[in-house]
This record gives sequence, structure tokens and C-alpha cells, in this order.
Amino acid sequence: MTVVVDALGREVQSQEPPRRVVSLVPSESYSVAVLAGVERLVGRTRYCVEPSIEHVLVVGGTKDVDVEAVVALGPDLVLANREENTRRAVERLD
Repeated sequence: MTVVVDALGREVQSQEPPRRVVSLVPSESYSVAVLAGVERLVGRTRYCVEPSIEHVLVVGGTKDVDVEAVVALGPDLVLANREENTRRAVERLD
């Protein structure tokens, strides 16, 4: 089991690695693509412009996330951070 602390300070537990990831942070999108495989990345912001992930669905920008689009993708994990994303959007993804 993996336990991490999320951007809101909560402990999140997972039995297995996430298979469907939405990244709301450009640098995190690149990390997922390189470290876990681009096939796991199912959503990104319009600022994630790396050519290897240009086919991945855009779910808005870093400050104006389309929460409904993110939820519709059924992600196992959504990557966000305090500098790039609004607290309101992150809380709505809970």
C-alpha cells in the first residue's frame, strides 16, 4: 500500500499504482509521460504542450480547470499543486 499526503494536507492511500492520471500541472504531465508512460495520462491542461502528449484530452487551464471534464475521465489520480491550481478547483475534485 502507498500512502501520500495530498495538496490539501490529507493522507491518500492506494493499493496499486494509478492507471488513469489527469495532470493539472505541465511539469507533472511530462513526469508522468516519462516515468509511468504516456498511456496512463488521460487528461492535461492546455499549457502541457509536449509533443508526446498532444493527443491527450485538454481539461482547461491551470487556473480554470473544467472539473466536470476531469471527473468524466474517471481518473485514479489527479495531480495538482498550490502554485498552479486554485484551491477551489482541487476541492471540487474530491
